[in-house]
Amino acid sequence: MVVKYKKAYLTLSLIINVILIGVIGGMAYKDWKEHPWQQEKENLSPEARNIVGRNLQASFREMEPLGKKARKDRKELLEILTAEEFDGDAYDKIVKDMLENLDNMRVLKVAVTRDIAEQLPYEERLKIAKRMMNVIGGDDKPPHRRHGKRKDKAVKGE
Repeated sequence: MVVKYKKAYLTLSLIINVILIGVIGGMAYKDWKEHPWQQEKENLSPEARNIVGRNLQASFREMEPLGKKARKDRKELLEILTAEEFDGDAYDKIVKDMLENLDNMRVLKVAVTRDIAEQLPYEERLKIAKRMMNVIGGDDKPPHRRHGKRKDKAVKGE
């Protein structure tokens, strides 16, 4: 009798795990498939892809320390916010550092986008202009899909 329950439990567990793997895999595939850069990259000529790739690799080397600092600052901010005693001075200092770091990242993104745009021929630049604009923050979308639709957008003419 106990063996029957174990078999049923094992079978049910296996079915649930397979379903979960399928759901997670499907979500990851859908997210990857919706990534606009994949299609835009295919539309570029090999020379243009090479130009974009070289510039992005070079900028990654400059961006990496900024990203590490941003992660470190976020950890410190979390420690400050979750401490038993709130330290306002430490909070102000870390937030100031975080904002400066974000500004440095934006400046780097703008510079890299300019370098890429200067090197690409007109036809190739047209193919990825919208993507380049989105990279430097020129889109009208929330930064992450999970935020959903923005309800606080101002109506035109107000």
